[in-house]
Amino acid sequence: MRSLYRISIIILAVLIGDNSFCQNYWQQTNGPFIDSSAVYAKVFSMIVDSSDYIYAGTNNGIYLTTDFGENWLQKGNELSSLTVSALAVNSNNDVFACSEQNGIYKSTDNGENWSNSGLNGNYYLTSIAINGFNDVFVGAWGMNFGEGGVFR
Repeated sequence: MRSLYRISIIILAVLIGDNSFCQNYWQQTNGPFIDSSAVYAKVFSMIVDSSDYIYAGTNNGIYLTTDFGENWLQKGNELSSLTVSALAVNSNNDVFACSEQNGIYKSTDNGENWSNSGLNGNYYLTSIAINGFNDVFVGAWGMNFGEGGVFR
């Protein structure tokens, strides 16, 4: 019994210690790049909608890929100069974006157009979640001590 225990521990140690499979698994995609340059955007948040479109919230707005990262397109001129800190998608494929101090934005057409949905200016928006009833929850911290929390 003790030898079976020791063998199990040795096998477990070998499996945990051999993480080379992780190093070979990850491959960088082709972007997103800022302004078609060779400078990668800083990506803060990513989501996948039910069509397998991938959205990336960056320091330069929102980018979309429909071919699993081969090509990225900047979406929504309204957000192009904003830092998008968090993204979420609801069951209708509506996309929501937190733009730090510039509020919540919503798109109903795969990121082509965005409308501001509030929480502008007074809060740093850091996270967003949508439940099964399509209720949107936003995490924020205020500019003044003690402000912030979760908004619905």
